[in-house]
Parts: sequence; structure tokens; C-alpha cells
Amino acid sequence: MAPPREMRYGCLLFLCLFCAFPQIAGCVEFKVDPSLTLESWMTYDDNIYLTTRRDLEAEIDDPLRYRPGTSDVFSRLVGDLKLNYSLKQSDEEILRGSLRYRYTGQFYTSEHAENNFQNRLEGDLHLRPDDVLSVRFYGGTRWDERKTDASYGMLDSTRTWTGIEGIIVPTEEDQITLGYEYGYRDYQTSEARSTPASRDYDWHRLCAKYRRHLVGSWNAEAFAAYRWRYYDQDARTAEGRKMEGVDRQDRLPEVGAQVTGSLTSMTAVRVGYQFAENRSSGAFYRHVSHQVYGMVFQELTEKLSAYAYLERQWKFYEKQIAYSDPLGTLSPNGIRDDRRWLALFGLQYQFCPRLSLVGEYSRISNHSNDDTSPYRGNQYSLGMIWQF
Repeated sequence: MAPPREMRYGCLLFLCLFCAFPQIAGCVEFKVDPSLTLESWMTYDDNIYLTTRRDLEAEIDDPLRYRPGTSDVFSRLVGDLKLNYSLKQSDEEILRGSLRYRYTGQFYTSEHAENNFQNRLEGDLHLRPDDVLSVRFYGGTRWDERKTDASYGMLDSTRTWTGIEGIIVPTEEDQITLGYEYGYRDYQTSEARSTPASRDYDWHRLCAKYRRHLVGSWNAEAFAAYRWRYYDQDARTAEGRKMEGVDRQDRLPEVGAQVTGSLTSMTAVRVGYQFAENRSSGAFYRHVSHQVYGMVFQELTEKLSAYAYLERQWKFYEKQIAYSDPLGTLSPNGIRDDRRWLALFGLQYQFCPRLSLVGEYSRISNHSNDDTSPYRGNQYSLGMIWQF
């Protein structure tokens, strides 16, 4: 699938400015620092669709639905090219930015319909980054390629976004960021093949962030955001029925905070909390969620390190009906609420400064009073990472 037309024009304009700015500014010093990361992964997943497992699996003659607990082995290839650049005039940095391209390809051994390819291009431009008040512009695009018979009707799509941030640094310990972002998602599919999961939408987001250096390596961050999403899709009632003539519109306030630091010279940690609410025009989508998470990185030897991540999320729906049977027939079981665990553990061995071997295990588990929604899955991964 070719990149979208507006993305090609935007990239061309960005590259022209990128090349012409040194001459326009009459700069004294212009630096470009390229880096390249290549990754190769092999993963066994015992539930690739994260579908509900049932003791008595029903045989359903429907090619768009899959038997619960489908397992497979897939490989993932990643290429990540990044260009950092800066512009100085009279020893003063007046511009800093980056341009990044990332490719990800995922290839399944048995479920070939799930093969997918993702391209992501993004860049940013930070003006007067060392001043008390500075401005940062950013933007990007992502285009995904999938087969038309992939699960959940997820088809080829593009996602494009752009934003601006004002950054205030009143003291060496404090930083305040105020930002606005606009973006849209566009599926390349006909109305006949579209599903609720493949409807276009655009969004607006306002965000305020505060970062405080505490002591030593310890930092605290907090944010508050508000998002609007406008879907090309009808809203749905609490029972999941379409509300003809009522467009789905979501309002999503979010707040969160996290603390990051080092316990010792070999141990680093991060803990955080996030609250979110969806105030949708359709009762089916309205919910409140709470999420807590923690991460630890431990250096074991000069070349061997370990890391772990643990996340717990509670999601409480306002009116969505839960059902007491796995096929989702009309057997109401109160209002739906979910509780999800996510855990990841990894070991990384550095053969040399540019080559590392990584082993990972992750488990996700969702508990719900809606019998169509519980799932669990385990992944076992082995990867190699080259950095240049």
C-alpha cells in the first residue's frame, strides 16, 4: 500500500526545510547524528486473537470467527532509522530536532491472514530548546497493511497526526509543557466490508504536563489531558444496538502521574497511576478506568541485565450490559466491569557494544463478569538487537 498523498507532500516539505534551513539561517554549526536499530524476534503465542477460552468450544460455521485459544509462532522484523540534528549559531543552539522511520513486519507460521506490515514516519522541530520558553512542532504518519480476511475485519489503514507544544522551564528543576494535537485514522475499505473496528475517526487532544526533578536521579511527572474523537459510525445503546442517526462521539479526560529513579547504581524503577473516562454519545462505550503500573531494571553483571513490568487495570462500564453466556445471547448479567493483569519479564545479554540477545515472557489476563470478554494469553519471545 502506498503512503497517503498528504503524507508524501508533508515529507517533501519537511525535507526541503531540513536541507535549506542551514543556508537560510547562516548557521555556524550544523550537526546530524544518525542511528540505526535492527531487531529480529521469534515468538510463540498461545492465544493470538485473545479470544475467550471455553471448556465446551462451539463449532461455528463463520470464517470471520476463530476457535478460542488459537496458538501460533510468528517472527517479527524491525528496522528503526533515526536522524537527530541540531543547529548552532554563535555557540547558541537555536534548533534541535529529529526525523525517524520505523518498519515492522510480522509473519505467522500458520495463521497467514494475520501477517501485517507497519510503516511509521515522524519528526519534530524544537526551536530555542535552551530558552526559558520554547516551542516544539511534531507530526507523523503510520500506514498499516493487512490481508482483507484478517481477524476483526482490521484492514489497511493510515493514521496521521500533527501537534505543537509550548515548553516552559522556570527553574532547573521544573518543566511545564502545554500542547495541542490533531489527527485522523482512515481505513481503505468499502462500506460493505467495514466493521465497528474499522471505522474512520479524527481526534483533537489538549494536554498539560509537569515534570519535577526531586533529588539525585529521581524525577516526578504528572499530566492532565482531554481528547475528542469523532467517528464515522453510529453510536450504540447499552445493549449494543445501533442508534440510527446518532454519530459516535467520545470525550476522554485523562490524568496521571509517575515517579522514576534509581535505587542503587544497578537498579532503576518506575511506578505510576493513570485515570481515564470515556464520555461517549453511545452508552455502550462509556466507562471509567484506573491503571497502576511498575517497572524495574536490574543490572546483574557487566553484560547481563534483567527487567520486569507489571500492570493492573480496572475498567468499570457505566451502562454496557454483561452477558452470562460465552456466545453473547440475551442473558443479562448486570453492568460489565473488567479487571486486567499484564506482566512481562525479560533478560538481556550484551555480546558486544552493538549486539544484544533478549529473552522475554509476557502474560495478559482479563477477568470480566461478561462471559464474552474474559481472555488470557502467554507469549515466549527470543530476539536479537543490533544497534549502529
